Amino acid sequence: MRISVVLSVYNGEAFIKNLLHSLLNQSRTIDEYVVIDDGSQDQSMTFVKDILDSNKTIFVQQNKNQGPVKSFEKGIKKATGDIVFLCDQDDIWEVHKVDRFIKAFNEGHNFVFSDARLINENGIDLNETFFDRLKVSTADRIKLMEYKSDEVLSVRNVVSGACCALRKSALDRTFFPFINEVKNMLHDRWIASLFAAINPEKVAFIPEQLIQYRLHKNQFIGFQIKENENPSDSKKIYYKSEEKLISLILDRVQNAHFRRNHYFWHMRSKAIDMPFLQRLITLNTLLLERDYKRNVNQPFRAFLSDVFKNK
Repeated sequence: MRISVVLSVYNGEAFIKNLLHSLLNQSRTIDEYVVIDDGSQDQSMTFVKDILDSNKTIFVQQNKNQGPVKSFEKGIKKATGDIVFLCDQDDIWEVHKVDRFIKAFNEGHNFVFSDARLINENGIDLNETFFDRLKVSTADRIKLMEYKSDEVLSVRNVVSGACCALRKSALDRTFFPFINEVKNMLHDRWIASLFAAINPEKVAFIPEQLIQYRLHKNQFIGFQIKENENPSDSKKIYYKSEEKLISLILDRVQNAHFRRNHYFWHMRSKAIDMPFLQRLITLNTLLLERDYKRNVNQPFRAFLSDVFKNK
């Protein structure tokens, strides 16, 4: 089983050496590296070429920054390994990460992801995991362990690209092109959601923290709210983005959990822009048309909260 690692690089000289050495120190050898230079203007690629074996590395040069979605789409297509790992430039892999993932793939899974340990920009352990920071509930963790990823991923994303790998032969035209119509949605959400919607039984979650996930001010994606970001505007964008994302997934593959949550996000994205009276009418219609008990759950309570908060 050949192993490829796809790494997208963009001005990552501050931390990329640590990442590269952690790849080379894996207990199971990596057969191929696909490195996309997404228009870097620092010494990142010099470090990459000095550290990685050029005979095992495919270099893809992008003179203009295209962002992670297009970079990883291109890198995955270029990869020739049976198993393709996605990799961020500022993290550190635990020495047994690849070996642990391959054991899961040998059990027949097509998509595997893990938890991560959070560190700061100086590499100091923050005593918190990726799942802890996302506030992933015990119930959702159990669902993931029971191969019910569609029940979780149709509601929210808990997968980081830095923590996942896929079976190349499981990719078909359903996955391409990667989503680029939805604001603030990245490749990891798209890939994970599609695997979950198509065949959740073949999506495996490893609860171990198999990378050190670095939080720093210059990272492309993190947990911090951006400066000058209006929380109300951010909420509107999020609701509409969720509806659009699930709609696009349903255009390519049918799944009961994604269908149900598309209706929920559609109602929520409409409610935030409606006058209060219209929201009440919508609410009453929803209660009359649907089984009340089935709607008294956390997402529905969140919908009620929005209705009454946005008078």
